[in-house]
Amino acid sequence: MPINLILLYTRENRYSMNALLGAMESRGLESVKVHFAANGKEMIKAASLSGKDSRTLAAVSFFTEQKEKIKKLAKDLRGAAKNLILVAGGPHASASPQEVLDYGFDYAVAGEGEKAFPALLCDIASGKRPSGRILRTREKINLDDYLSYSKKYLRFGPIEITRGCPYACKFCQTSFLFGAGVRHRSVSRVVDQVREMAKLGLDDIRFLSPDALAYGSPDGRKTEIKAVEELLSSVKKSLNPNGRIFFGTFPSEIRPENITEENLNLLKKYAHNRQITIGVQSGSDRLLNLIHRGHGIREIENAVAICLKNGFKPILDFIFGLPGETAEDIAATIHFMEKFSGLGAVIHTHSFTPLPGTPFEKETLGEIPSGLRLKIKHLENKKLAFGKWEKNSNQ
Repeated sequence: MPINLILLYTRENRYSMNALLGAMESRGLESVKVHFAANGKEMIKAASLSGKDSRTLAAVSFFTEQKEKIKKLAKDLRGAAKNLILVAGGPHASASPQEVLDYGFDYAVAGEGEKAFPALLCDIASGKRPSGRILRTREKINLDDYLSYSKKYLRFGPIEITRGCPYACKFCQTSFLFGAGVRHRSVSRVVDQVREMAKLGLDDIRFLSPDALAYGSPDGRKTEIKAVEELLSSVKKSLNPNGRIFFGTFPSEIRPENITEENLNLLKKYAHNRQITIGVQSGSDRLLNLIHRGHGIREIENAVAICLKNGFKPILDFIFGLPGETAEDIAATIHFMEKFSGLGAVIHTHSFTPLPGTPFEKETLGEIPSGLRLKIKHLENKKLAFGKWEKNSNQ
């Protein structure tokens, strides 16, 4: 019997859902009927129409910051259709699967979902249920085995070129969810997606990567210039004449130590963007060492200088309220922001949120003192800073 699948498909989770849809198509699950819900209200309405159908699933993927909304949504979905099968995945479910089950979900997909989620759908279609409620894929998947987009539903987005990160920053889930080893999608598979997008007139190509300039690197640390050029040149050849490549910008970034004259010359040759997102996090060497960034202020200053010299505007990611941050660290960060925003850099602001599965998971929300708040707002008023730093911070 066919399965009905209700997906919560929002701006926040669409990249994950595109990957799941691609994995379903890679597995040949063409008979699944998918309903896309843009919000919780639409999802509840679709669930209520499913009646007593025991083969209807409602699936969500979410971040820790969204957990209270998802907890309420699970309760409302259960009230709308008692036979509905509720499935949760994404970063929060991966790190805290039992908590998610306690919300009322039937299954939690912990970790990479490309293999586990289609397997669940196959079980449901055949009238079976998995033996456990926490679904994990123990082995690391090969990215080339799964589409990262949905040709059937025309769901495209940034192309994930690298998964995993070797640095294990204490505030970030990436290394702890996907491993410190890195896996790269092959150039040929990236080009496959680019060609499909070009057929539809989708001419702007963006990428997902913890460090775009580490593509092809065996350890994910240093730039393999030949690998990056092969990727960019192959993508360029596959685009329509008006096609554009955005590389090293959101939703990717570049680590400061990989910003070099040679690398930026490569971007000038192939990429359209003249902005680069750089993970900075703090203006304090002491704090950068504490959070395990693997670089210091010297590398950041060098990266910013090279960007400005070569006509690239640096977008500098900062996290305020990090655990262990002192008044001296804050003063160093303020000095750094003032110095480089005055030279042409833009500050992208975030506040610290403790994420499950990380060394900082038991810490509290970031506290941002009044002096730093005033400085950030001043930079925002001058269009030199932007972001959601107030959303999750302790007031």
